[in-house]
Amino acid sequence: MKQQSMRDDPRIVLFFPIFFAATCSNLLDCVSILLDEMIIGNLFDDAAFGAINMIEPFLMTESFLGYLICIGGVALIIRADGQKSYDLIDTIFSHCVTSCLLLGGICFAVYTIFENQMAQMVSNGTEAMPYVLQAISWNRLDALVEPLYIFLFSYVLLRGGSFYALAVTILEIASNCLLSVVLGRTMGIGGVVFATGLAYCIGIVLIVLYFLLKKEQINVKLGFIPAFAKEITVISFPEGSYVLSLALMEAVINQIGIRNYGIKGIAVAAVVINVYEIVIYVSEGISQYETAALNEYLGQGNRELVSKCIRTTVRAACIEGLVISVLYYGLAKEVVSIFDINDPATCLAAETAVRLVAIIPIVICFTRILAIFYQYTNRVRRASFLIIMSWGFLPALFGWLFGKISLNGLTVGVIVGSTLALLFMILYVTVLKKEKLMEYQEQVSHNV
Repeated sequence: MKQQSMRDDPRIVLFFPIFFAATCSNLLDCVSILLDEMIIGNLFDDAAFGAINMIEPFLMTESFLGYLICIGGVALIIRADGQKSYDLIDTIFSHCVTSCLLLGGICFAVYTIFENQMAQMVSNGTEAMPYVLQAISWNRLDALVEPLYIFLFSYVLLRGGSFYALAVTILEIASNCLLSVVLGRTMGIGGVVFATGLAYCIGIVLIVLYFLLKKEQINVKLGFIPAFAKEITVISFPEGSYVLSLALMEAVINQIGIRNYGIKGIAVAAVVINVYEIVIYVSEGISQYETAALNEYLGQGNRELVSKCIRTTVRAACIEGLVISVLYYGLAKEVVSIFDINDPATCLAAETAVRLVAIIPIVICFTRILAIFYQYTNRVRRASFLIIMSWGFLPALFGWLFGKISLNGLTVGVIVGSTLALLFMILYVTVLKKEKLMEYQEQVSHNV
């Protein structure tokens, strides 16, 4: 049975259902990550806690490749729905599922063949090396199934199943936490990592159940289509590059932290990176609405609704960024206590870092919605530059420079780099290009 448009009339994408479900889902994901690290902090020593953070650049690289499939794939499906091209929906969906299965298999093979080299690369032969090797070895299931989970979840979230997607998140995270405790006690740090892969398997089963229960189903025929792969990659790259950018930033900050300040440095770096990334993940609730609304209205060719979408996302970004800033500054001690860091001096340094990060949530939120707007209005170079500079290259550069001066310099460098990147983009667009910052143009080439 062919996929049907939700309405015959021009479809209005409601802000609250997608925003609420996506924000709660991402908050729960953050809670899951924090709980994993809290479990590790309670069951093992500070070296184990730092080891989990060390392998995150690998995890983020895999996620980046997954996003290259998922973001553009779902966006094209939404546009096809706006154009009422139902056969095209089936074709794109089938291509994306095939691509996710291929990517998962490749990542599984890489973790299996190169686990020793990967562990040595990030641990530098420190006392964290055994923990890193164990984490990489048991991460193979996660590598295998995560791309498919991300695509199926994103499809359900943005195609009318937002609250079902939220329910899946709750069950997936609950199972992850339970399995992390049980397997962590019996298998060591690798059990906590393995639990994440098992939880993704549970999530996939629940999403497949959603499709089976729907009266309107998609016809899936596995097959890889190179033309679709190219188009989807171009659309996906700007937003997907945030994962790769964070991987770069994490790798640099972790190395500066552990080389200059030892285990204390890597523990503080882990806290800084986590609270910084939480803002990025939580703000995805706004960008998920922006993705769904922009692509639906672009498919319809409705300029008035595109403008309404822009106004909604700007207001939401400012409000959400301010709320996060207040929470970080006021609850810095409570945030750090989640990680169960053992050394008192390290705890104090981490609390200071959290209060410093409280400066930039609005910058992060606005960077995200601006980049997403450029991404889906065909200015992919502009979007890519903004994300890579703001969340990757410049925070890594200034964190490296300032981190050599003091431990607090790591955090200050991240803040300065993120802020300068957004400022450069604003000046480029408004002064050099003489455009409004978020101006919709129907005829725009795939450039700056």
